[in-house]
Amino acid sequence: MPSKLEYYCDSRFETEEDGIIIPQRSAIPKVRMMAIQFKHIGIHVYDLDGMTRFYQNMFGLVVSDYSVEDNLQIVFMTGSPDDHHQVVLIGGREPGILSKHLLNQMSYKADGLDEILEVYRKAKELGLDDVETVTHGNSWSCYFRDPEGNRQEVYCDTPWYITQPHLTFLDFDKSAADIRADTEALVRADPSFRPRDEWKSEIRAKITAALAARK
Repeated sequence: MPSKLEYYCDSRFETEEDGIIIPQRSAIPKVRMMAIQFKHIGIHVYDLDGMTRFYQNMFGLVVSDYSVEDNLQIVFMTGSPDDHHQVVLIGGREPGILSKHLLNQMSYKADGLDEILEVYRKAKELGLDDVETVTHGNSWSCYFRDPEGNRQEVYCDTPWYITQPHLTFLDFDKSAADIRADTEALVRADPSFRPRDEWKSEIRAKITAALAARK
């Protein structure tokens, strides 16, 4: 039986009369598929305060972290203590700019660091643009762009939390053990450091209070 990382499809194709090409499945060749889930999206917005209120009032999301510095206006929002953010709002969208400047990124969650390193190796193998490997303290991420320039992120959680936003570039050619050790040293030096489970308890209470206020 194939593992959860494996999917089988055929390289042969059949074209119907209307020109639609349909792949014919079989056991060859084998194409590895990542066990990842779509998790959150980041969008550029004109009115950061207004959009924050919309996601609070419409969906009951709460603010999990934010920055209002001149060079980075960003709000992280979630409705689940298992996810630091499900929607990311980035201020500073310029009036008149069309939809190609709306999407900041699409993000997918992997099972763990080993799979992130596999994503990194695959991105290099495919020659994708803008491959970046980082830790946000609360996660490890590999960023890259699809063939039409859309920014993609594949990430997994770390066991820790530090105030967001945070970004430190890491060398994903290192072993998983070395990356974990480097990240732990980094986050423990941050004044906002605490275990992820402690942060989850705090955000769970915040979500519960927000839902109660909506009733």
